[in-house]
Amino acid sequence: MRTWSIVLLACCASLLACGSALAGEQQQSITAKVCAQVKGPANSWSLPASLATQLGIPRVLKGTSWTVIAAGVPCTTATAFAPSFLKQWRVHHAKVAKMTISGWTCAFSRVPSGSSSGGSCYRGTKEHSVSVVETGPYTLSQVRQLGQKLVGSLKQ
Repeated sequence: MRTWSIVLLACCASLLACGSALAGEQQQSITAKVCAQVKGPANSWSLPASLATQLGIPRVLKGTSWTVIAAGVPCTTATAFAPSFLKQWRVHHAKVAKMTISGWTCAFSRVPSGSSSGGSCYRGTKEHSVSVVETGPYTLSQVRQLGQKLVGSLKQ
C-alpha cells in the first residue's frame, strides 16, 4: 500500500489531507507536509459520514480557507502554486476531472455528494505532489492534528 499525497480532503474528500492509498503497488511511504493556508473561492462539501465520525468533526465543510499540502516538493513551491490551481479549480472543477496547470498534472477531487473538496497535482512522479483542499473553519494547527489522527487510523 502506498500513500499518494496525503489528502484525504482532496482525494476522498478530505479535510486534511492526507492521502489516498493506492492498492496493489509496492510498499513505500511518502512524507507529506501541511504547509500553509491560502484564501480562495468559497466552497462547501461533505465528508463521508464514516470519516467525519472517525475524526469527530461535522460532515459539511464550508469556507474560503484552503490548505496546501506538499509531498516531495518544498512548501514554498507548493504554496506559490496554490493560486494558479485555485484559479483553474474555480472554473473547471465541475466540468473536468483532470487537467494540466503550469506543467503539473492535476485531478480535481469528487466526493460522494458530487461536490469537490479540492484536488492534487504532481509533476514528474506522484511522489512529487501538491494538494489543495478547502478545510472549512479549521486552522493550520487543527488540520495538522486531524491529519495525524487520520494517518494513525490508516496504519491500524
